Parts: sequence; C-alpha cells; structure tokens
Amino acid sequence: MKTRLKASFIPATLHRFNGNDVWLIPARSRAAAENIAIPFGCEISFGSLVWLDLQDFYDGDNGYTFVFYYNNQYWHFDNTSFGYDYLYERYIEVINQYKKAQLESYQ
Repeated sequence: MKTRLKASFIPATLHRFNGNDVWLIPARSRAAAENIAIPFGCEISFGSLVWLDLQDFYDGDNGYTFVFYYNNQYWHFDNTSFGYDYLYERYIEVINQYKKAQLESYQ
C-alpha cells in the first residue's frame, strides 16, 4: 500500500463583527466543509479546494497531530480539530508506521 502524502482542504474566511479569521478546513469536499459549526452572528465564505502535502506528524497533547503548510504558516490538526477523522483515515499508513517505529524503539 502506498502512503498518501496529500490531503484536501477548503480555505475559508470567518467574518466576525470585529474582523475576519482565516480557517483551513480538512475535508474531502466543499459539501463536507460546509458542515462546520460557526459562531452565532458570523458568516463564512469558502475558497476552492486545495491539496496540501503532509509536512510533519507527531503524537501531541491531544493525540496524533498532522502538520500542513499553507498561506505562509503551519497548520496543526489534532483530535480536537474539525475534519480530524478524515486526516486520520487518510494517513492511517503514517500512523501505523509511527506505531511500529515506537514499538521497535522499546525493544
């Protein structure tokens, strides 16, 4: 099985009364991204789907964390992030290799 190193994301802008926030939403499609909950009184606008390379992976405070680089910054997605299930499924091979390496280092 070949490891997939890219995942799809939908860039979005959350429009608040006091300014805008840029979001990067891991999702298989725009329809999946549109299910994200937004704060009351806010609006969200979605950009076009982008494919990003996995930059890093580690076991963090909130479980496995996937790192991507987009728009001049690193984005960290752990199990508290919307779309985490998609990333976990997409990178199960990376997770399994990590677990195997951890077991081998303890032996």
